[in-house]
Amino acid sequence: GGVLLLTRPDAEVDRIAGVDRYDTSRAIVADAWPGTIDSVAVATGRNFPDALAAGAAISSVGGAVVLVDGQRSSLDVATRSFLGEVDPKVVYIAGGTNSVSSGITSSLRNLPSAPEVDRFGGADRYETALLMNQAFFRLRAPDYAFVATGAGFADALAGGPLAAALGAPIYLSTQRCLSLDTYVEISGMYVREIYALGGKAVLSDRVLYGSLC
Repeated sequence: GGVLLLTRPDAEVDRIAGVDRYDTSRAIVADAWPGTIDSVAVATGRNFPDALAAGAAISSVGGAVVLVDGQRSSLDVATRSFLGEVDPKVVYIAGGTNSVSSGITSSLRNLPSAPEVDRFGGADRYETALLMNQAFFRLRAPDYAFVATGAGFADALAGGPLAAALGAPIYLSTQRCLSLDTYVEISGMYVREIYALGGKAVLSDRVLYGSLC
């Protein structure tokens, strides 16, 4: 069976789609950010954590996430052309070289706009999210922070638009404990409220109440 979307009779429903996840990513960015974009975050489309962390971070400066095949030795022609059109001044890479290759980094630096290229590559997905949040939110003193599991994409994906609307970071955590570095970072920003995304099966109460690792 299918899914019936109930809308007003005069509502317009559009589908934004490409031939694959990378083409769809570019189509979404082109629809939501017509024209040039000062800041773009590039994340691999082969896995989810880096893109999820990057979404909330780059939205805080009005930027967009573009997915790439991070295992390629260079930037594909379609993405190179697209980034040439949006003409970013800064490109942020989410993840280490195992996620987005050094060859893609070189391709980004050689774009026509010669953007500044910065990489946030931690030892794992949790540290990568932390590094991005430190760079984009530490000086913004956000009122809210979100914590989501780094073992699955659904909760962080669902919470992403809310975090972006509130100008808040999304941190990734294991199910049992929050990393000491993440705890120190959140505590140092003196946020008013912290939200855990998901039930206790994915984020134990210990994550919110002091179990550190």
